[in-house]
Amino acid sequence: MESNIKLCTDLKQSEKLKKILPLETADMSYDWFIIGKEYSSIPQCRKFIDDELPCWSLAALLEGVLPNKIVVNHLGYEKSCIFSFSDNSWYLSYYNDVTFCTLVAIIKESLLDACYEMILELHKMNLL
Repeated sequence: MESNIKLCTDLKQSEKLKKILPLETADMSYDWFIIGKEYSSIPQCRKFIDDELPCWSLAALLEGVLPNKIVVNHLGYEKSCIFSFSDNSWYLSYYNDVTFCTLVAIIKESLLDACYEMILELHKMNLL
């Protein structure tokens, strides 16, 4: 079984998330190279400073950004992460365990990518 493990947001994801999320939720950063006028492709395990690009670890997205519960029209939806062994993908959803309805679901090869897509979706729905 091959695994697609991503530990933090990539440059493109980080650029998008910095426009959506509170910057204090970022727990990593990408350094800015003055000479090449671009960000390093190697994340730093520290909060960003000055001209650095904020970056989010998988733990920061799961525990610090994505809510455990969302309430819509008086119905509560719980966060759920399931790894599917049949297709080596992650199923991330918000579901109601009483009505068995799913509010939103994302399927991706990496859990980090599923978290990223879920953040974009919740942001569109004004639920973040």
